[in-house]
Amino acid sequence: MIFQLFATRFGRLSGIPSRRWSTGLLLTGLLLLPGPRLFARTLDIYFIDAEGGAATFIVTPLKESILVDTGWRREDGRDAKRIEAVARAAGLERITYLVTTHFHRDHYGGIGRLVQLIPVDNFLDHGPMDELKEDPQFPLYYTEYIRATRGNRQRIRPGDTIPLRSLQVPLKLLCVSAAGDTLKGEGPANPACGKLTRKKKDTTDNARSVGLLLSYGAFEFLDLGDLTWNVESRLACPSNLLGQVDLYQTTHHGLANSNNPVLVSAVAPRVAVFNNGSRKGAAPEVFNLLKSLPSVDAIFQVHKNLDSGPGGNAPEDFIANLGGDEDCAGHLLKVSVSADGSTYAVTNGRNNLSRTFFTR
Repeated sequence: MIFQLFATRFGRLSGIPSRRWSTGLLLTGLLLLPGPRLFARTLDIYFIDAEGGAATFIVTPLKESILVDTGWRREDGRDAKRIEAVARAAGLERITYLVTTHFHRDHYGGIGRLVQLIPVDNFLDHGPMDELKEDPQFPLYYTEYIRATRGNRQRIRPGDTIPLRSLQVPLKLLCVSAAGDTLKGEGPANPACGKLTRKKKDTTDNARSVGLLLSYGAFEFLDLGDLTWNVESRLACPSNLLGQVDLYQTTHHGLANSNNPVLVSAVAPRVAVFNNGSRKGAAPEVFNLLKSLPSVDAIFQVHKNLDSGPGGNAPEDFIANLGGDEDCAGHLLKVSVSADGSTYAVTNGRNNLSRTFFTR
């Protein structure tokens, strides 16, 4: 395959080890190669700016799509419109799956407007709810959710896979957490569990978040919604049930009551993305944890954390939005995984800076 051959030669000529990241020259060089088919089969992941909400959009090589969360409910439909714009730009006329990780309004509030803008075929969540003590407006939001799904919702459990079509490269989307339960099985012992600490039990719906592990060939992407500290630890202790990943969306927007170090160090991401707001997420404790891991080659942020100093943010070239949430342009981050799953490029929508990384 031309792509694989070029990547191999580039690595040899540059002296860059095949397991470390290269500059955007690889992507630039590929753009010069003839023929559209080279890019028609990438797997793309979009981190859409919901201004402190959550919306992650995955488009497979065969143009099936998975939207994870829909952002806020707003009169102007801001987040729903941003999601629709990404879907249309990707050449889609409908969304195959919508996964709602949990029932906090920053994660599912946009669904009512979204289904008015673009059809959604399948709705997945962690199961029916009767009440949500932390949100007095839950009945309003949940009723709108039920109406938007037209009663066509399905419960997803740890160990379930979302059926996706693939070509020669294996593609799998696995549920690893839901409704407070986690994936079962065996994995390599995690020596970091000796330093495991517990926090006060989280009784909110964050602890019930749906978590997903996406595999495309050798590429692995982990998104755990807003899963919190104690439940996270079950995925990593006493053994690591997730293995190591290439791309990690920091859990809970990058807040410190999630991103348990025993889990983050076990999955050992090469690239981390904060899907955060200007004053929500990308907590200093989590940012410093990622910086301390030898596996991490790059950190990207949807927003600059305006409450942190220069040392508490990634370099500005790696941040999609530098100002506050109000009147924000809503730039996104995009990850494109090569047709054979051997490399992935992360592109900042604000400045078009792109960095290419080799999968493990």
